[in-house]
Amino acid sequence: MSRLLQITLFLLAIMLVFINVNAFKGDATFYYTGLGACGTTNKNSELVFALPAKNFDPSPGGNPNKNKNCGRRAKVKFGSKSVIVRCVDRCAGCKPGDIDLSPAAFDKLADRKRGRILVTWEFIS
Repeated sequence: MSRLLQITLFLLAIMLVFINVNAFKGDATFYYTGLGACGTTNKNSELVFALPAKNFDPSPGGNPNKNKNCGRRAKVKFGSKSVIVRCVDRCAGCKPGDIDLSPAAFDKLADRKRGRILVTWEFIS
């Protein structure tokens, strides 16, 4: 194999590692919103989500209303569908990678009768 091809393949492998470094995979469920851990009251009609406690809690300072994840946007994908959501809450029962979506956000991806769907998601802001 030529030296140039080896270098190209090596750089491609490194790029592939970094492309998905911020991507998560897990179960998405829906929850009825209200006063969230970020200190705002949200409606079920808003496109919002709750982050797993293990991702939400390490924010410095300990005040959940000032959590660095509050307000961040994420793109959630299920099959060929996707939705952009805003972080407004913490999900105590979610495993790392799992998220809770508002009913409106879940509806953009699947019928609520499914209850739980396997999604990929990543922060976009």
